Amino acid sequence: EAGVLPVACPPVMQFVNRVRHAETRDGTGFKVGDFGTGGRRYRRVQRRRAGGQLVAYGGCGWWGCVAMVAVAQGVLLWVEYGLQAELSVLYEARTLAKTLPNAVAMPENQGKLVHVSTGKTGLDFMGSAYHLKDDLLGLYFSARDITARRVPEYCQWSEIKHVLDRVIGREPDYCTATNAAGCTSSCASLSASSCSRGGRGEGGGPCCTLHRGADIIEQEVSFSYHKAWRPHRINSLLFDNAITYHNPSRDPAPPVEHITSADVVMEPTADSVSTLTVQVQHILSSATPWASALLPPDAHKNVSGAALSAGFYEVDHMFYHSRVSADGAESFLAGAGKAAAAYLLEGVVDVNTIARGIGLESLLDRAGLGWITRGTCNAGDVRVHFETRQLPAALTVVGDQEGQYVAPHTYSNGQVRLLVLPSVESLDTFVHTTSQQARRGAYLNRFLVFLLVVAAFYTGGDGTRLSKTGPRWARGPLDA
Repeated sequence: EAGVLPVACPPVMQFVNRVRHAETRDGTGFKVGDFGTGGRRYRRVQRRRAGGQLVAYGGCGWWGCVAMVAVAQGVLLWVEYGLQAELSVLYEARTLAKTLPNAVAMPENQGKLVHVSTGKTGLDFMGSAYHLKDDLLGLYFSARDITARRVPEYCQWSEIKHVLDRVIGREPDYCTATNAAGCTSSCASLSASSCSRGGRGEGGGPCCTLHRGADIIEQEVSFSYHKAWRPHRINSLLFDNAITYHNPSRDPAPPVEHITSADVVMEPTADSVSTLTVQVQHILSSATPWASALLPPDAHKNVSGAALSAGFYEVDHMFYHSRVSADGAESFLAGAGKAAAAYLLEGVVDVNTIARGIGLESLLDRAGLGWITRGTCNAGDVRVHFETRQLPAALTVVGDQEGQYVAPHTYSNGQVRLLVLPSVESLDTFVHTTSQQARRGAYLNRFLVFLLVVAAFYTGGDGTRLSKTGPRWARGPLDA
């Protein structure tokens, strides 16, 4: 409707809608440290109808309900099929697998399904295998790390929208016809005080009914801003104050994940030729949880030239830092131009840039208070840390012995699996533990299917429910 901000509209169209359909009140915003406010407020006056109304919500209809139930049935069939397939695999493994006394490859076990466990594991770095390394930042990882990922964080401004509704008046009450049988009077011409005298119909019911006038609402929209380290970049071009709160779009160290090429040795010994091994991709699900990696004291010595060119000059116990200068204002003239543009175009006083230009920030730095105007970081700064997953200390696997490797087995139901647990377990305990995990997952999925069915019936039908508030916004003469 005219004069209403569409909630689902893209931010750009919201900005256009504000400029076209709302009165802009110029004010003064301030940017200090990690916080700021916008220099504009948007005002509109609208009507909000009062009283109970029959309104529609949900709106799936019966066909939508049938479709959701069909989807729930399909998901339930998939869950039950997966559970039965898992239990079939485990039953076959318990029936056919041969338990080995130690993790040694014996010729008589070639091509057979074997169960082997060990409390001592290691990685085989022979041949072309190597320790994990991030080439950009030159960081080597531990000999037990089987996968590592680079996790960048970005210093970015975010925009927060504030909406304030104030009731500034109310329209007069009005009289309307009930359309009861036998009524001939015109109710629209009656005043609020005489509406009850509109007569009665054949059933004795009133011909006219009195409605409370709509509330007159003044809505004011404003914006505030917050700068912090975030796991993703934010497009500041869609901000209401895009000049003042600008996020540079730089990503010098994008996220990446490394996986070792070494094989997992079940029992590392001097005679590793006969020791059973497993390819690392088959045991990733049993690796330790992701944990942040601490950087060694000499981490700065191995940083590559590409990383130095991207500004990674600073290293602490956990992060590599690539900083930009002064939120993009690297000189006095650039800072003055930026502060002037922020005030003239968006009505924001950029205290950060002004304090830097007049030397106030350097004085605060001497007292250890430079963060007041500078904040915790500059928009565009990037810091990088690493997370790793390690090889479990113990391992139990069920699979085919193929040469020196324990490989996935093809079961009678067509599934190709290498069963793994990060602990030392007998075959019976292994099967019991794994089957219990499968059943718990099935119980959770059944509950989610139940919620989907409930949602289908709740939102199905004709979608008509009684609402106490009525439609949120109603068209009226003040919406023009």
